Order: sequence, then structure tokens, then C-alpha cells
Amino acid sequence: MKYFIPHNQVSAESSEFGFTAQAIVGEKTGATNLTVRRIEVAPGGSVPLHIHPNSEEGMLVLEGELEATVADQVTVVGSGTSVFAPIGVKHKMINRSQETAVLLGIFPCLNPIRDLVKE
Repeated sequence: MKYFIPHNQVSAESSEFGFTAQAIVGEKTGATNLTVRRIEVAPGGSVPLHIHPNSEEGMLVLEGELEATVADQVTVVGSGTSVFAPIGVKHKMINRSQETAVLLGIFPCLNPIRDLVKE
């Protein structure tokens, strides 16, 4: 079990959509009911429209600005703003700025499923 996790020692997975994700808390760190992902969204990148059929998600924007969509509501969110997506509710984040945006995705489970949704 790891109690202290330096982010630079956690590998990041890149996406074809212009974001990278690091599982900074999860099964590999000894968690039993929690996943925390650090997500960087490049300028022009996005976390595409999707749902989590097995979990809700809390997102906390740490840096930058993102256009957030949850259900049919769209707004621009920045540092210090949280976004909540209930189980099965479609959501996405788009970085329309020229700066990389950073957020945390927090799930109350070990293996959150992400199903892409057609727009």
C-alpha cells in the first residue's frame, strides 16, 4: 500500500482525443473503493462525450479553463470549480483555450467504466 504518491512516478496514458490521464490513486496504490485520475487536456483537446454506467464522477479543475457539458447543460469552468456527473449521465470537457488544462477525476470505485456516446 502506498500512502504518498509522487505524480512524476506514475505513468500517464495518452488518448487520441488530446488528453493524458494518470491513475494517481487506485488499485495499484492499495485503494479498495477509490480512483483518482489526474487529467491534462491539451489546447484543442477534449475528454469526449461519455457516460460511466457503474459510477458517478466528481471533477475538480485545478488549472486552465474547459468547456464542460453535463447532460444538456454547457458552461465554461476554471480553476477551483467542481463538476459532478451522476451515474449514466453524459458529459465531456473541451479545452478551447491556448493553455493546457488540468483536472482531477474522482470515482468511488476501482474500475470506472467509460462508454463513449455519439453526439
